[in-house]
Amino acid sequence: MTATSINIGDAAKTTWKDCTRFTETFCKVDDLALKCDILLPPGLKHGSHPMILTFHGGYLIAGARDHYPFLAKWLPGYAALHSAMIISADYRLLPSASATEVCADLEELWTWVQSHLADRLAARAPGHAPDLTRVIVQGGSAGGFCAAQLALSHPEAIRAALLIYPMVHCTSTYLADGPPNSAAVAEKMQLLTGEALESEIEIAMNQGWTVARHNAAGLKLTISIVKTGKYGAAFGSKANDPIERVRTGDGHGLPAKVWILHGQEDSGVPLQGSVDFAKEIERSPWDAELVLDIVDDQPSEHGFDREWLATHEKLAPRLNWVAKTWLA
Repeated sequence: MTATSINIGDAAKTTWKDCTRFTETFCKVDDLALKCDILLPPGLKHGSHPMILTFHGGYLIAGARDHYPFLAKWLPGYAALHSAMIISADYRLLPSASATEVCADLEELWTWVQSHLADRLAARAPGHAPDLTRVIVQGGSAGGFCAAQLALSHPEAIRAALLIYPMVHCTSTYLADGPPNSAAVAEKMQLLTGEALESEIEIAMNQGWTVARHNAAGLKLTISIVKTGKYGAAFGSKANDPIERVRTGDGHGLPAKVWILHGQEDSGVPLQGSVDFAKEIERSPWDAELVLDIVDDQPSEHGFDREWLATHEKLAPRLNWVAKTWLA
């Protein structure tokens, strides 16, 4: 089934909850099971399906693989339009983990997808199979960090990366040390500061690994860490920053197409990070086709695409551009 043989408008309205979902464990760390959801759009015919690996946002501190407010609303519709399947995966969250552990989890997922996904899908959904030759990665915010990591590590096996207001410069002064007006921001937002924040960070670390944090207290902790200059310590080694992997040549390359969409007004993950990341890619020896689209003609704060569908005028042209390479 292709976009030309179904009602495009109806397919684009597909939601996360419309999809059939199977949950699998892709690895264990100590007593923690890391899981992924395999999502099949409604009405998907039997066959081999292109794949989208997606990752939730939340500054690597909050969110969950099935907390859909932190995932792109338009992604299930995009999958439905192209008879594709989605994998949404766990990763260990800061501050009990660091970016090093996050990256390790991404590699465990990749290995599982390559080695075990086909067998597990055959058992759970007979007649359906993953097309491991047609894979793209997608993520917004911290999910963009995750998608960028896999794109840099497996460029020949991934056809495109869709990075939406991505955290690709995590060690920037703004993120690592907090915004210039951090004290005023903390007061205005009634954030945790000083000993109260240190105590909550210690509690979170003592509780051990976690892959889900999206209640009110968890979100307050997340924003407090980011806005008061504690993020750099939680993130850890600069070597795990996507922009550093490009600068140092640690990455193995990039997929054929890389699309970055970012808002001019983004105060959560500033646009400059994507601009700098794009410049580093342009300086690299890699021949990826890179497009950075900046939303500057309408509200463009972090999460501006929250209510968009895949047919939105800011999405559809680039999604079609990606699909030409993804589905070729």
